[in-house]
Amino acid sequence: MTAAAVGAVAVVALLLGGGSGGDPPPVADAGGGSAWTSPCPDGGAATVCIESVAFVRDDLAVSFRPRGVELSVPPLQGAEVAPVFFLTAGTADDPDATLATGPDARRWGPASPMQGQGVAGDSGWSSSTLPTAATAVCVALFDAAGSVRLGSGNCASLPS
Repeated sequence: MTAAAVGAVAVVALLLGGGSGGDPPPVADAGGGSAWTSPCPDGGAATVCIESVAFVRDDLAVSFRPRGVELSVPPLQGAEVAPVFFLTAGTADDPDATLATGPDARRWGPASPMQGQGVAGDSGWSSSTLPTAATAVCVALFDAAGSVRLGSGNCASLPS
């Protein structure tokens, strides 16, 4: 499955699967805006969730943690899963708002943070490669068939 297809499916998966469980209180960020992270899905299902987002030099660094699952390095086989990251125009009130990301989806391996060049062959975003309409980054799990698991991740605002 291409990164474009994974990205399109990931956006739909979070919208249909309810990637957030409510609105966390906003926290002031260094840029004077309002930083937020949507809650990690609960209920015992396998998830991968963003814990923090920051710029490290020019690279966007997205720290994440799996819950109830062991992450693998794409290409995947059998029951293996890995995280896929994508950008949205979401807000704290509507974290799953869509942005047509297509090829901007990034398949990643188990190593956190998602930053620079990943072992799966995709690279992260830098301040110069982020689309201006993007306000948040999201993560979900995808499997060997290229399917994104509904409700398997969360979103967080991009640093300003």
